[in-house]
Amino acid sequence: MALLGLIGLFAVMVAVYLYYNFKAKSNLTLMIPQEVNWVYHFQTKELRSKLPSEKPEYIDSLSYTMTKLPVFSGVNEPADVGIALYSDVVIFQNAKGWHCLLRLNNPSNFSDFMKKMQKEGYVEEESKKDLYKVRKSAKSLLWIAYQQKVLCLFIPSDTIPDKYGMNKNMEQLFTPGHLAVNQLDDFSELFNKTDAYFYHRKNPEKSFGFKVEGDYMKNVYLSSDSMHPSPLMFFDKLGASVTSNDVENYLNRDNQLSVKGFFNEHFKVVNEYLKPFLP
Repeated sequence: MALLGLIGLFAVMVAVYLYYNFKAKSNLTLMIPQEVNWVYHFQTKELRSKLPSEKPEYIDSLSYTMTKLPVFSGVNEPADVGIALYSDVVIFQNAKGWHCLLRLNNPSNFSDFMKKMQKEGYVEEESKKDLYKVRKSAKSLLWIAYQQKVLCLFIPSDTIPDKYGMNKNMEQLFTPGHLAVNQLDDFSELFNKTDAYFYHRKNPEKSFGFKVEGDYMKNVYLSSDSMHPSPLMFFDKLGASVTSNDVENYLNRDNQLSVKGFFNEHFKVVNEYLKPFLP
């Protein structure tokens, strides 16, 4: 899974590096194009600092799910190969397919890991582009691209491998200054007010976010003109399979989720959204 930027001119390399590492709430959203169907963004590092003392049951599920990917065979923790899983997780879908964006905390380790996976037959030979490096999984339709400290996993909507289409997609994502979703006012509003959110591009009123306030999560909506589901109903529709015990244990009388409940339902959802990337 790889996005490493090799650009000939030193000045351009520095510019791109700074572009992906500036001090901001999150920079992965700069890669999401405007022509997106939905975005699910969980700022893991920020939220982990607000975890309750009692560890949520599903807190390790992301790591577990990632290790089930064919290219992660034999890896105990994503951090072992340079992936900063507990920094940021962005999943989005558009007409081109499903995308998962992660940070790399050690691009060198990740590059070495990819070479090892190639020798073991899990990924194909690396292709070097100006803005990124990319490989295809030898076992599935998964494409792996990386640049500096950004990693993109891509599953195309077309089941027929299309290297040209994949590269056009990656070129757009990794080009600084492209029309990104964070330039849209409604997206920026949700992004700036929440710690985690689900953004629906065509129907923004269906968008939903959360902000930690004490022991509970404040519900954040883009529209106040329509009825909104309870946060647990929202998670259930996203695929969390909410149980009656979840309702009893996590939801208060003000229709707010406890922080622990939020984490549990979130990780259930992410597991569902990562399934297209699994064999």
